[in-house]
Parts: sequence; structure tokens; C-alpha cells
Amino acid sequence: MKVKIYIASIMVLSLIACKQESGVQSTAVDTTTTVQSTAVSEVLSTGTFTGRSDHVMSGGASIVKTDSGYDLVLADDFFLDGAPAPVVVLVNDEKYNPDNKIGDLQKITGSQAYSLPADFAPGQFNQVMVWCEQASAPLGIAELLSN
Repeated sequence: MKVKIYIASIMVLSLIACKQESGVQSTAVDTTTTVQSTAVSEVLSTGTFTGRSDHVMSGGASIVKTDSGYDLVLADDFFLDGAPAPVVVLVNDEKYNPDNKIGDLQKITGSQAYSLPADFAPGQFNQVMVWCEQASAPLGIAELLSN
């Protein structure tokens, strides 16, 4: 467990140290707030992305508890082959709900983090989805398994 917490802490620290890269083609305004906290107290769940709708997606995703709430962290190995207007959404059983949108995908490769809403409850969602708003189709899914 300490190793997972250490790895998640490193991912958050490396995200803060790096500036955001562009690379995602989107006309939507990015309202995503990146993680400002460096204190990860617990990794609650993890998963690995698989592609959907003929897209290639891979890499890890984690829900972490921090000193300021909960964050979704995409790992250094995150990869999406590209798509217009991708967004990050928490879902159950691959059912898209626009009310559960976390934000625009920040970039198509590498680590990134998203602050989850204040009303987020651990165990509330069983998957993270990257969704293409332009095509109304899933690009990839990560099944979240509790640690």
C-alpha cells in the first residue's frame, strides 16, 4: 500500500512540476482545475484504460484522496491516439451522463490530474471514461477497482 501511495505522490508532484502541453484538438473552453495539492493520503481505486470505438487508449487511472478532497490522476503511461473534443467523465457500467463530466482532457499523453467535485463519494462510480463530445462516442474506459 505504501508503494501505491508513493507512486501516486510522484505522479502528482511530476504533474505540478510540468506545464500543460497542448495536443488535444478541441474547440471547448478548458475549465479543468489541475491538482494543486501534493499530499496524497490514500489511493482508493485504480484501473487501466482500454480503447473503444476503434480508438487506441492505454495507461493507468487512479482515484486518490488528498488533503483537499479527491482527485482523478491519469498515469505517466496514459495514451490516446487522438480525437476531437475529448472529455473525462466518471461513469457506471459504460453509461455516459454529461452531468458527471470532470473536464476536458488536458492532453493525449502523459500524467494529468483532475480535482473531483466536492460532492464526490468514493465508490460512487465504477469507471473513468474518455468521451468524444463531437461524435457522441466513448474513446476509452478504465474499470476502477478498489485497493
